[in-house]
Amino acid sequence: MARKKKSRLTHKKKSTKNLDKAPPEGLAISQFNLLVPYGSFVVEDSEGELNDFRTGDIAYIKPYETAPSEEMPMEDHWIGRIREIRASGPDNVWVRVQWYWSPQEVAQVIKSFHPEFCGQYEKLFSGNHDIVSSQCFSGLVQVKEYDERKLEQPFIEEDDWFCRYQFEYTSKRITPKPATIVCVCGVPYIPGVDEILHFCPRPGCRTAHHQTCLLERGLVEDLSEERCRRLIETWPDAGRTDTVESLAHTDTPPRKRRKGMDTSTAGCPVLRDDPLKAFPEELIAVAEQQIVKGTKAGGIVGNVTAVASARNLIYRMLSEDAIVPDDWKTMLDIESAFPVATPQTLPGFLCPSCGSPI
Repeated sequence: MARKKKSRLTHKKKSTKNLDKAPPEGLAISQFNLLVPYGSFVVEDSEGELNDFRTGDIAYIKPYETAPSEEMPMEDHWIGRIREIRASGPDNVWVRVQWYWSPQEVAQVIKSFHPEFCGQYEKLFSGNHDIVSSQCFSGLVQVKEYDERKLEQPFIEEDDWFCRYQFEYTSKRITPKPATIVCVCGVPYIPGVDEILHFCPRPGCRTAHHQTCLLERGLVEDLSEERCRRLIETWPDAGRTDTVESLAHTDTPPRKRRKGMDTSTAGCPVLRDDPLKAFPEELIAVAEQQIVKGTKAGGIVGNVTAVASARNLIYRMLSEDAIVPDDWKTMLDIESAFPVATPQTLPGFLCPSCGSPI
């Protein structure tokens, strides 16, 4: 039997200036559970525009003691994810919300937490829920998940809301612990503030370090063609012993070219006598880039995804003795691999943990 689709309610926000303010206590959970569940609700604002809210959406919510008709900047709103919608009618719609907390709010609960190490548009996703009137909802918003150790990241604009940490109020715990992902100086990455950080993609590292800290500690080396090759061999998903030569088995006789095999730059066989020359020059140029992020290095997430994808593609083609696909450019964002605010030639740096070029 097909599951019955939940209906939605349309609630009109009144524009009267004497509208009651949202009650601080919301609605008791016992009362909320007696109401009829819905899949969505629509709020009509004072200008007659309809705003549709659904279970799972993230929304701007006006704080308690604020009249629903009162105008206020979006950044002054609270942010929460809609978990459940219940109502007894169009004029009595209530929503169970799971809150995003500001760093400053979390610091009031966990005294050891440093809000100054967070970005301006950073939130922490909490385990706290409240029952909120639909009158308090102002609009939808996106909060992007940001995992500093994940290689595939969505682009985050400087004014996008994002979330790195989970906050559990009862146990007063933050995950991941901010102290576990820090620069060699012991300070975590501050998105939107730090200028240039260098990221090591090795599976055992996955950490970014301030350029200034690397310089202060003498973790530098000369730029050279050999270093560029070692940058490519800093494989994001493989061990340190794998080199271009070992993957290509250049000590064995070259494989005979199959009849009709394309030997052009894109779609070429991985040749054994000079493995990297078999790859498109543009792909090699991306893979040779230092992985960086920061206000002067491509933004909050930088070029991590593009460069890591290029290196992984080369690794896979070499290890599988495969052909570079003709559509390889669709597999990575080439433009993001070359941060426009970064100087043409960055110094050569070494990872403080594993010694790899970064």
